[in-house]
This record gives sequence, C-alpha cells and structure tokens, in this order.
Amino acid sequence: GLGEELLGMTVWPIFILLIYGDLFEVGALVGVSALITSVVTLIAGKFADRHNKRKVLIVSSLIQGFVWLARLFTRHPGGVFAIDVAGRSSHNSVFVSMTTLTYDRAHEDDYSWHGVYYEQGFAIAKSLMAVVVMLIATTTDPFNTIFVIGAAWSTLYWIF
Repeated sequence: GLGEELLGMTVWPIFILLIYGDLFEVGALVGVSALITSVVTLIAGKFADRHNKRKVLIVSSLIQGFVWLARLFTRHPGGVFAIDVAGRSSHNSVFVSMTTLTYDRAHEDDYSWHGVYYEQGFAIAKSLMAVVVMLIATTTDPFNTIFVIGAAWSTLYWIF
C-alpha cells in the first residue's frame, strides 16, 4: 500500500503480541483472520467487478482509515481480532480495486508504464513510512501515534 501496509506488516504484529503475549495465540488469531479475509477479498473483488471501482476504492480507503483509528482504543484480545479482520479486509478491498483500476488504465492507454509507476509509488511510500516510523519509535507512546499516521496514510488512496 501507500505506506500503511508497512505498519500492518511490522508494527501491528508487535502490538498483537503485546496484547496476547503468546505466539501460539497470535498465530491462531492471524490464521483465522487470514481465512476470513480471504472470503471478504473474494466478495470485494466480485463487488468491484460489478460496480464503480473508484467508489469501491474510496469507500474502502475510508473504512481502512477508520480501522486504523479504532486501533487506538483496542486493548483486549477480542477487539484486536475484530480490528485485524477489518484491517486486512479493508486493505485487500483497497488493493483489489486499485490494482484493477491501474491495469484497466494501462489496457485503455496501451501503456505498460502505468504498472511501473504503480509499483514505484508503493516502494517510495513504504520507504517514507519506514523513516517516519523510525522517528516516531522514540516517542513515549509510539503505537497511538503510528496508528493515527496509518489512518491518515490509508485515506490517501482516494487521490488515486
């Protein structure tokens, strides 16, 4: 994604481990969450095929932003599970609609550079997010600050 994916792959798992405290429980949570997310991603893809992909992208990115904000208030295992499912599902919904839009544009224009810029944009955004996270990691409560930044960056998809 545009940087918040880096947070979902690095900071969020650390947060989950701090809440659960047991690697087996974290593995079980992530496994069940991934299974549910797979079904939601399939549904989101079918929905995006039948509806306006840009609207699906905008709504999904807004949901993803709200999910990042909800992480601020999540400190119990049940809430962490619900937020994990919602976060993965909204991220995949954004990704499916954005990928489809990118390759539709490339097909219409007959330009392969759409895909190149698409991937380069992700790399640049993740690099910037890594720098931001390293700077924030020294604050007194880095999780809350990082979750707010994740929310802000998640909503940037609407400009796509």
